[in-house]
This record gives sequence, C-alpha cells and structure tokens, in this order.
Amino acid sequence: EFRRVLFRSVNITEAGIDIDLFIIVEYGISIVEVCNIIKSQVCYKIENMTGAKVRRVNISVEGIRV
Repeated sequence: EFRRVLFRSVNITEAGIDIDLFIIVEYGISIVEVCNIIKSQVCYKIENMTGAKVRRVNISVEGIRV
C-alpha cells in the first residue's frame, strides 16, 4: 500500500460534507496523483452511500515513508 491514513475529520452542514484527511505517502510515489485518486474515491463513495454532496476533501501529507 502506498499511503496510510493517520487521521480523518468530517464536518456535515446543509451546504455539504467537508472531509479532512491526514496521510503518510510512500517515498517515490507521486503525491499529487495519490491525492487526486483519494479525493475522487472519497467523493464517489460518500456521495453514493449517503446521497449527500461532498463539498470539500482536504488532504494533508503528514510525512513520507521510506
């Protein structure tokens, strides 16, 4: 696995769902690519499971695993 989620936070409002993820990425993997994949998968899965609109997915890279 090329990433590990350390912490997550979810804030639900009438405007939509805001999600904060804090991850560690394996050395040599494209951080931009990993973040884009995570964002699209999280939005898709949450919206399909809940029917609610995901307004924002914030991803903070907390470290690089060597």
